[in-house]
Amino acid sequence: MTLLLTAAEMRAAEALAVAAGTPEPELMRRAGSAIALWAERVVGTSGPRRALALVGPGNNGGDALVALAGLVAEGWECAAVFVDRAAAGHLPADDTALAQVRRISLAQCQQFQPGVILDGIYGIGGRAALVESARAAITVAHDIRGATRCPLIAIDVPSGVDATSGAADPGAFQADLTLCLGYAKLGLIHEPAATRVGELVVVDIGIPAPAISHAPRMLDASLARRLAPRRLASAHKSTQGSVLIIGGATSYYGAPRLAGEAALRSGCGLVTLAVPERILDAIAAQVPELTFVPLYGTGAQQAATITSFLEEQSGRYTALVIGPGLGRDARAKDLLDSLIAQENRHVQRVPVVLDADALFWLASRHDIAATLARLRCVLTPHAGEFARLLKTSVADVRGASLLHARDAATSWNQVVVLKSGYSLVAAPGEPVWVAPRAMPELATAGTGDVFSGVLGGLLAQGLAQFDAARVGMFIGAMAGRAARARRGVGGVIARDVIDGLPEVARDLVEPAWDAGWMTNTMF
Repeated sequence: MTLLLTAAEMRAAEALAVAAGTPEPELMRRAGSAIALWAERVVGTSGPRRALALVGPGNNGGDALVALAGLVAEGWECAAVFVDRAAAGHLPADDTALAQVRRISLAQCQQFQPGVILDGIYGIGGRAALVESARAAITVAHDIRGATRCPLIAIDVPSGVDATSGAADPGAFQADLTLCLGYAKLGLIHEPAATRVGELVVVDIGIPAPAISHAPRMLDASLARRLAPRRLASAHKSTQGSVLIIGGATSYYGAPRLAGEAALRSGCGLVTLAVPERILDAIAAQVPELTFVPLYGTGAQQAATITSFLEEQSGRYTALVIGPGLGRDARAKDLLDSLIAQENRHVQRVPVVLDADALFWLASRHDIAATLARLRCVLTPHAGEFARLLKTSVADVRGASLLHARDAATSWNQVVVLKSGYSLVAAPGEPVWVAPRAMPELATAGTGDVFSGVLGGLLAQGLAQFDAARVGMFIGAMAGRAARARRGVGGVIARDVIDGLPEVARDLVEPAWDAGWMTNTMF
């Protein structure tokens, strides 16, 4: 877990670390060492071991030079372009290694053919307005990236971005990876800065966590591992939870199918789809592990079928997902009126994910808090759905997403997951939690249904709503990253994300060992 801090809060945290006995040069040494390690990791064994740094006048420029000295010590060829900086100055780096860093002009950068470029022009003190010298250096870096696919790494904050507000100069550094030193910076999760960040990684340099109770938190693997459900050796499908997914319409049979398969991949023991009978065969042929409740007739009749089924099952189902592909017609409205508005006791008994068309219906209710008062819900709107629920604009939602998510969770007394850029998880009385990465590869049909299925599966396995939302968000973010690595940001479809779920879930509970021994013949 890491806090998201404003620039002022980060400076205060650094000052406290120095006052507690960690000298500022030691913080720079740690930062430079970490940056060098990440440069090696990004370039790998096959890329050119040549690093170029854009070195600004402040501490970020010092961090970049210390990183270059570290890379020189590992056999790299390194060069630096000084941007409004007269000299290297006194730095916590090996003088011999630092002397081997070539100082070159912008005109020589293309010829240097770097394997990675470090942006150390401005840090948290930078603003969303570039001077011409910085703009020229960034343009050269972008040109090299366009010609060679050389990865661009921003140190702490992409230059030209405001670390607190998220404002950005149109020519701001377009990083492939941003290494946030100490803690993530609050402005980086907001547009337009979020698009300039690329992948965001927080680098621990030994700055103690400040006591800021209201600060948002960023999800990470350690929290997800602690919360993820574990199976007993005596586990059976009935002990792993059962989820009923209510959705589907003639034009949207893919939505419940994706949610159902994702719920299975989350570790849930039994997944049942309550869908119109006419689409059942198409889904069953694709995912034979699913079971079904066929629905006929009007919405009220379909709700009665679901109620009877749940009553017959005598508490077997431990979570519900309502909404994927349900539609917005009179049938869907009547079904939701009967299941939710009329206070169905079977729906009230278990945690419920409300997604997609269920949220469209909810937005039409006069009093959302009263409608949900007897339910234990996780609401999963994207920005457009959230704007409709709040009766405001999408621009307003995105401009104050943390505030709106927190206020909605408090007002409705439910867990709210806002799916937008760096997605948010909010619960009454809790700090807002932020996804570990933005997920532009998930801007495609069906990925929301995948997430609702994962969430329903985790709830069915016994996680509380807030815990399930946080674990589910982390799993979804990492499965999205795996899909992006295979397909590219624009080539991912929802089934690619499902394909990544087992490996992510595995890495949350299995030890870090070579699993090959489990498949080798041992007798």
